[in-house]
Order: sequence, then C-alpha cells, then structure tokens
Amino acid sequence: MTLTHIFSGFTAGFLLLAACGCSDARMPAYSHFEQIGAGGWDPLDLLVFEPWTADSADARLKAFDLDLVLRYSVRHPVSDLPVAVTVEDEDGVLRSDTIIVRYGQGGNVTSRLRYGVREAVVRLESNVRLRDGYAVSLSPVASRERTDGLLNVGLVMTAAGSHAPETAGK
Repeated sequence: MTLTHIFSGFTAGFLLLAACGCSDARMPAYSHFEQIGAGGWDPLDLLVFEPWTADSADARLKAFDLDLVLRYSVRHPVSDLPVAVTVEDEDGVLRSDTIIVRYGQGGNVTSRLRYGVREAVVRLESNVRLRDGYAVSLSPVASRERTDGLLNVGLVMTAAGSHAPETAGK
C-alpha cells in the first residue's frame, strides 16, 4: 500500500465523518409523541413533555421553537380542539393558556405521514432557551368523545427559525 492510498483513504474517511457531523437545522432536536387510545384523549389525562436535546451544549447555547403536533385519522376527523397548555421551568410557570387547534377546511394538513393520517401543528413557543426543569403540560378542554380519531399528541423542538409550521390555530 502506497502513501497515496493511505492518504486517499484518510481523506475519504475524514470527509465522510465531516458530512455526518453536519446537522440539518430543520431536523428536530427533540421529538416525542404519546399514543392516544381508541376512546380518545381523556380530559383528566395530563401529558407532560420535558424537551431536552441529545447534545447538552446545544440545549444551553441555542434557541428553539416548540410545536404541538396532533396526528389524527381522516376516517374520524377531529373537530376544533381546545387544549390547555402550561409551560414552566425550574422557577415556576412561564405561560398557562388555552389554544384552539383548528382542523377546518383542509388548511391545517401539514404532512401526509402515511395513508389516512394527517397532522395539525401549532407553534407553542418561539426562541426558547432551555433551562433545567423545562416542561410542557397538555390536556384537552373538551369531552373525550370530541377527540375520537386522535392518534398521537406530540411535542417537536427545532432550531429557532428553521421553519414555520402551517399554523392550525391559536
């Protein structure tokens, strides 16, 4: 093996590692979904998300956008859904609000994940700087029957400004 072959192999390996090390700003830094049972989302079922990035340096240095994502079946379309949202950190509640996730007129469809499943996305927070103990709590402000057809409730965190969702309500 010649020195040229060794150098070429080293260079190719370095370029491959460099390409893998580059991250796409649109890729979620955090993504977690809770499955909703066949009977719908019970108003007493509080979902708590504690977003944190895999790279703890990113968590403290970068700003993030937080999106609420509701996946639902087109066979059982969900009507507009009020959701109680509480955002807090280690110092206490930062925000407590009720948002309306709107499903009407097809304008809320942001992706076609798989056949028969649609998503509604609502921006909850923009330019968030994470601190220890950051949590987002969610619960429906509607009867369980109004959420029949809801499949998943999730929280997705991306780099701030990487993309704006098609807002489904607020």
